[in-house]
Amino acid sequence: MELLTEALAKETEHLGIRTMLVEPGAFRTNFYGDGLRGTESRISDYDVLADRYRKENLVNNRDQPGDPVKGGEVIVDTILSGKMPSRLLLGSDAVQTAENVMKDRLQETEKWKDVSCRSDYR
Repeated sequence: MELLTEALAKETEHLGIRTMLVEPGAFRTNFYGDGLRGTESRISDYDVLADRYRKENLVNNRDQPGDPVKGGEVIVDTILSGKMPSRLLLGSDAVQTAENVMKDRLQETEKWKDVSCRSDYR
């Protein structure tokens, strides 16, 4: 979604169309409640990862930090402000996750910088 939104932003900017990718953290909704449906089809190669996210293995303690009403208000207020970011993180957990991802990417970039730069004409 990130790449699609970034590409769309570049393609439509000259038309006055703006895009904003909303990246929510965990919100106290019924997402993990009765509305969540699983599938009977399973691919054993993915069991190690998929088992963590299968409905029967999820527990909803309803202690997520995000308030859905406040999240909706933040989205609307941000859009109406006329100053939209390209990426809007919703919730402190979303901010923490994004910071961790960026730190990891920066560390990997630095680690492989010499190898990456070997492909340049010099």
